[in-house]
Amino acid sequence: MTIKAAENERAASRARLGVWFEQRRAEWSCAAVLALRVVPAVRRARRSGTAAWVAWLERHAKRNPEGLWCELGAERLTFAQGFDRVRRLAQVLSAKGVRSGDVVALVGGNSPDYLVALLGIAYSGGVAALINPELQGTPLAHALSVAAPRLSLVEAECADNLRRLEDPTRSGELVVFDSTASREAVARALPLEHPRADPAGDFVFIFTSGTTGLPKPCRVSHVRARSAATLFGSVAFRFRRGDKLYCPLPLHHSSALLIGVGAALVAGVPVALRRRFSAREFDADVARYGATATLYIGELCRALVRTPVPEGGVPQALRVAVGNGLDSEIWAEFQRRLGGAQIREFYASTEAPSAILNLTGEPGSLGHVPFERARGFRLVRLDAERVAIARGADGFASECAADEPGELLLRVEPNPDEPLGAFRGYTDAAASAARVVQNVFESGDAYFR
Repeated sequence: MTIKAAENERAASRARLGVWFEQRRAEWSCAAVLALRVVPAVRRARRSGTAAWVAWLERHAKRNPEGLWCELGAERLTFAQGFDRVRRLAQVLSAKGVRSGDVVALVGGNSPDYLVALLGIAYSGGVAALINPELQGTPLAHALSVAAPRLSLVEAECADNLRRLEDPTRSGELVVFDSTASREAVARALPLEHPRADPAGDFVFIFTSGTTGLPKPCRVSHVRARSAATLFGSVAFRFRRGDKLYCPLPLHHSSALLIGVGAALVAGVPVALRRRFSAREFDADVARYGATATLYIGELCRALVRTPVPEGGVPQALRVAVGNGLDSEIWAEFQRRLGGAQIREFYASTEAPSAILNLTGEPGSLGHVPFERARGFRLVRLDAERVAIARGADGFASECAADEPGELLLRVEPNPDEPLGAFRGYTDAAASAARVVQNVFESGDAYFR
């Protein structure tokens, strides 16, 4: 080795050591959130004997009844008002025959009514199939067919899409949840006294695109939703007193609902909703609501950096933005456009057993995986075409070397109640099996691809 090469190697080693210390520092900075919020929230949810989200809403309704839960424009809903409407809606659903484990399709845009409907379904014991309100025709019919709902709660502006289907019976009974008749029925109903949610059962079906392009429902359990809100959302946002989340992403997707709204619910932080994202209205919304946190996806970032800064300048209230798909090329520009807010980028999918979170704020980094071996993360070699996992003469896979491209696998735990490492799959058993590979490093193991 030449003197120059040795110097380069020493410099690279120092850089790696610096990165290692920065990662450790970022992880230890989460300790207070984990100890003071995550652990107590999980314990309280477990002791409640019902679904975590229901338990958290009830807790805030009792401890902070006049506190703001969610808002959209001039419409505001306190924790007490929201919990009362959730219980009354649950009574209406129960009277319509919804029982534990029954699927109820939920079709609508972002609104306080949508969140009430979601938790009302859970309170009644049902599972909410969150269907994209933009779907029409064949994709909508397919989503309803695979969800097989007992009934459908639909926003008024989406109702005609379901009525126009070739076979409208796919939706079961159609209930327009924001109609005058439905509001009056909920107001007249007596609150359902006890929640019927099964804490070990499914909370929602969230649809993701399959290889056919048709929506495919992922099963998200109450345990998984609890984990996403506490372990992931709370660590990413680190909400504190006085915070408010601005949510311009659709609630029928996991980022907005499970990570954003869930983490806010754990902390008792209010949520300001936007019907549809608007780059031109983003700054005005943040200023009007006094938001300190927001969610993003890559498309949102690119649209926002192309939008001129308002005459009054960028609102300085935003403290943190959490999301994924932020290109490293526009990272710094996007951060400036948000007034210097902290960026917490993650890599995950709705159905994946775990996620990677960039806690250091290093632009372009996918994030460090703490205790990666214990949590079941393995990067394996692929064949020459980079299509299939390469296997040796013994039939087992091998891990990649440093800087070698491969496929990330996550160990699947046999216990479905374990939120980290449990793969609940889709409603389609064949689709679920296709995402799991068996006998990877030893006989009998299983990994999510």
